Amino acid sequence: MNIKTARILLTTVFLVAFLVQVGAVFYSLWQGTIYSVDLTSFLTKLLAIYSVHLTVILAGIFAQHQREGPYQMDSAAPFWLALSVASIWNLLLVVRTLGFAFGSRDSIDDLVTYLTTISSSGSFLVAGALTYCFSKRPAGRGSRTVS
Repeated sequence: MNIKTARILLTTVFLVAFLVQVGAVFYSLWQGTIYSVDLTSFLTKLLAIYSVHLTVILAGIFAQHQREGPYQMDSAAPFWLALSVASIWNLLLVVRTLGFAFGSRDSIDDLVTYLTTISSSGSFLVAGALTYCFSKRPAGRGSRTVS
């Protein structure tokens, strides 16, 4: 698998999950379920939750140097593991946020507590996988593609 494709997919998982949660809470604001102060509190917490992961992704993107030819990963297994763990971590957050946005018996405080607890508990798995995928250097020209 091409490292560029792997990085694009991982970045997409995080950005889509982040934007879905932001959209869900804005929906709650527009429905009158929460007040603007709750929105500010939630967005501050969500930014803090995603800050480490998006920092690793952005640092990996900005640190890339021009390379000769496409860089292929030696094995696709680390990418698929990283994508799986990232998807699970993000789904745990997204599903709960959507439950808040479309449910009727919930509070923003309970949502923020859940997001804080779950994100910090699983963060070490995702951060390690992202660091591997976004800081991996090419082994040299002519690496083969593995699927």
